[in-house]
Amino acid sequence: RIIPFVAAVLVALSSQAQTIHVNLENGKTVKYYASDVTDITFSDRLEIPSEEDPEHFRAVDLGLPSHLLWASHNIGAKNYDDAGAYFAWGETKPKKEYGWGTYKWGTQTALTKYTSADGKTTLDPADDAATYNWGDGWRMPTKADFEELIKYTTVKKVYKLDQNGNKTDELLGLQFVKKNDSGISIMLPLTGYITSHSVHYDYSVANYWTSTLDENNKTKGVLFHFVTGEQGEEVLHGIEGYSRPDGQAIRPVKAGN
Repeated sequence: RIIPFVAAVLVALSSQAQTIHVNLENGKTVKYYASDVTDITFSDRLEIPSEEDPEHFRAVDLGLPSHLLWASHNIGAKNYDDAGAYFAWGETKPKKEYGWGTYKWGTQTALTKYTSADGKTTLDPADDAATYNWGDGWRMPTKADFEELIKYTTVKKVYKLDQNGNKTDELLGLQFVKKNDSGISIMLPLTGYITSHSVHYDYSVANYWTSTLDENNKTKGVLFHFVTGEQGEEVLHGIEGYSRPDGQAIRPVKAGN
């Protein structure tokens, strides 16, 4: 489908057509003025897990006051307990290197968006990795969304099982269970994270971006995190600011009925 589209656009541009009409799979047509088009690029988006997946992707209703639905998988994850892909705050694609040197929105001392000057405190949809990659109403959770999740669910630790089905000391993540004991839940796995200096794949830490900017430090986005204690006996979790260029996992949400 890409080749005919490119050919049509090139013909339109070469003939100095007034407009370019792009027909989308959802039946909508987007119109561009040819004089405004300088170049065309294509990039892959991370697919939403299929509902036919053996791990059974779901939008989970945890009975929250907001009726918010939480995804059962992280962006880029094939299974519910996979970390998935890593994103800098406000960027929509994974990349090879993370840090201020590759950050889309400027440097630590010269940010170009989400600053005191523009007054933006929440990511625009165009800069939301969940909206960009999954579409269809999905978005990154806000700080308030994570606070609600913690307050209105029962939080349990999830441990790896051995080949005989017995619990080991290896913590896999945290489970957030619907309060009415229905067994409905989501699990946020340990993810590690990526900084400009090193890749932390030890999986003793889990970091999940929100779409909220740290109100006290514009160089930081807000994330939900938890870290294991020794032998997995203690789990400390919280919500705090973290350097915007670092690579973190994302668990999408969408509005319920």
